[in-house]
Amino acid sequence: MNMHFPFAGLKKRQMKSVSNAEKKKVERILHLREQLIFTGYNPGEVDYMIDMISTDQSIYQMESAMIKTVEETLEKQLSIARQCIEFTRSAK
Repeated sequence: MNMHFPFAGLKKRQMKSVSNAEKKKVERILHLREQLIFTGYNPGEVDYMIDMISTDQSIYQMESAMIKTVEETLEKQLSIARQCIEFTRSAK
């Protein structure tokens, strides 16, 4: 499997070629990625999750159903991560 982040190299001029709805979906996934990294995940781990979910497709190859699956999966993972952090904080 080619290990790369599906949105790597996404440039502003490339973003202009997609619809506003697609831009928002990409931005949401990038935001979720950053939140997961902030909670303690290694960037490579998050990228690997995205690669596994998206079957290593770039954003331009993904159907909107796949983008939704990536978004929902990252949201669930973020929820789990936050629950774990909260659990460890409350255990002190």
